[in-house]
Amino acid sequence: MNNSGNKTKGGCIATIILLGLISLLFVGFGIMNLIAHGDYYFGSAQDISEMTEGGGSPEKGEYVQVGVDVCFDWYAETTHKVNGIPTGKEQHCIIMLENGDIMSLTVKGKKNYAKIDEVIDSTWDYLYDTTGTKYLHTPVIFEGKIESVGSEVKKYYDEYMSDLLDACEASWGYRPNYYELTIDTTDNKISTLLYYLLGTLIVALFVFGIVSSAKSLKAIKTAERAGYDSSAYMQNKQNNTNSGNSGNVYGNDIVGYSNMPDNNYINDIVSGNQNDDNGGFNL
Repeated sequence: MNNSGNKTKGGCIATIILLGLISLLFVGFGIMNLIAHGDYYFGSAQDISEMTEGGGSPEKGEYVQVGVDVCFDWYAETTHKVNGIPTGKEQHCIIMLENGDIMSLTVKGKKNYAKIDEVIDSTWDYLYDTTGTKYLHTPVIFEGKIESVGSEVKKYYDEYMSDLLDACEASWGYRPNYYELTIDTTDNKISTLLYYLLGTLIVALFVFGIVSSAKSLKAIKTAERAGYDSSAYMQNKQNNTNSGNSGNVYGNDIVGYSNMPDNNYINDIVSGNQNDDNGGFNL
């Protein structure tokens, strides 16, 4: 076998090893993540009021449901970009929980923005009402994962909370407890499982690449055992694939390749008969 043939075999082997390692990394990461967060992916959302009753606190990483009937205002907006092109955004607002504690809520989508705007209007109408005829908005239900307030918006959260707590103390005589946490409704189970589906598709493509490389490696070895130049075999196979003649792996232009054996394979290969009784490669 010539040096070109060695390189062809080496390339197939390297591809198999590389794609195999990447696939194992993807699968390993997925398994470890499922072990660590299985309750989040497959459990039901816990009502945050149950989590905070009796002096309890929201726990980072928990998947919760919250009914929002008090929201003070939006305090920040996060815009995502790829190569300078906006790809999406979410907005952050400040809500009060059923027990009177305050935290952040992160939402995206025009419908959700509109719902929160209605709650904000109702909240301030209720707070400033002197007639006793105003009521809080019917709780709007959201589900999401509890996360730390992101570093990119923490400055705005702290500034707003400082002013809000001062106003609460002046009006109510006390400063409510608050958490530097947000309920991220954009990080829900569906979006997370879609990431897993994408990862599964990527692994499937890698496996397809491994199988294709393994078949090519097997074909090269078969060609070598019959006395053919493996690099010529692979080049001719590519030529026929590119021309749409994928059924004729060898094709008539194999005449002229080096190392042609003087045996009864020649007629079959030249005519493209790969699998008849006179010989040919049955790959």
